[in-house]
Amino acid sequence: MAKTYVIFNPFSNNKKGGLIDSLLDDFKDKEVKTFDVSKEGFDYKKCVSELKEDELYICGGDGTLNIFINETKGYKYDFKIYYYETGTGNDFLRDIKGVTKSKPVLINEYLENLPTVVVNNKEYLFLNGVGYGIDGYCCEVGDKLREQEKSKINYTLIAIKGFKTVNKNL
Repeated sequence: MAKTYVIFNPFSNNKKGGLIDSLLDDFKDKEVKTFDVSKEGFDYKKCVSELKEDELYICGGDGTLNIFINETKGYKYDFKIYYYETGTGNDFLRDIKGVTKSKPVLINEYLENLPTVVVNNKEYLFLNGVGYGIDGYCCEVGDKLREQEKSKINYTLIAIKGFKTVNKNL
């Protein structure tokens, strides 16, 4: 009998990504196994290797999806993979559907033949963007603020301040 697996990132959406209760409410009549990807020792490959005719729900944001595809790189997904957005920006979902805050979306077709980028002699897959410019800067500053226990990270404000700093130095 097919099982339902849910992997979630509690750090997505400024540490609100673990709020997957509405999704789990839809699975009252199913056998569900949940995995917190932030727990030490969580192994993406081991998790997906156990799936056969099962369903996998990935709950998080763009970062969670990118980590998933890179941690399971080379693995053939013979099961259905759904994305349930619990991130902040959710650009991937907007790219494929044009909307956010929806029901889970089947994403298997989007995980095939992904483009790659090489950074420091290591190859990475990516779904919807590679950030080296202002967006990379914003992520770096946001990560530092998150380490300082800042409650909400405003990437737009980080970008504006960063842009002003760069222009002032030109």
